[in-house]
Amino acid sequence: MSRRINIEIEEISGNFDDYDFMNIDKDNLKFDNCIFKNTKFIDSNLSFSSFMDCKFINCDLSNVTINNSLFVNCEFNESKLIGARFINTEFKKTKFNNNLMNYINFNNSLLENIEYNENKIITSSFNYIEKMKNVKFNNNDLKESEFINTPLKDIDLSNSNIEGIKVNPAYLKGLTVNTYQAIDLSKLLGINIR
Repeated sequence: MSRRINIEIEEISGNFDDYDFMNIDKDNLKFDNCIFKNTKFIDSNLSFSSFMDCKFINCDLSNVTINNSLFVNCEFNESKLIGARFINTEFKKTKFNNNLMNYINFNNSLLENIEYNENKIITSSFNYIEKMKNVKFNNNDLKESEFINTPLKDIDLSNSNIEGIKVNPAYLKGLTVNTYQAIDLSKLLGINIR
């Protein structure tokens, strides 16, 4: 049985195993050096918050809203982030490992030194991201995800599933893909291959 968290303080640290942060609507929180394990954040709004040196292990962040926030040196491991919204959020030195992240929204965010490792990120949004610096996608399922108005220079998607992704052809310059992916992407450029 999970323990319900009552947030009365704005600075939070410590270990949270089997806690319930569900349906919380509170902003400007500071999470520092937290380990969340088997913790539920479903349908919560924690916008304008910061997460420093935090780990999320087997957590459920489905439909969470954490817009206009900051994540530094964080990890998401084997968690559910279905429909999570991280709009206009800054991520630095953050890893996403083996998560279910379908319908996640990173629009207008800043991504720097990020690793996406073996996640399902189907039908997700990486739109209007001005800068993706040192972002690594390792064996992810990005089927039907969007990278609209997002420069993909120095991004390697060659070992990820990018079937049906939506991108602006002008932003493909510098993207690394494998031969089969190049054939699919050629259709976006109006090229017919026989």
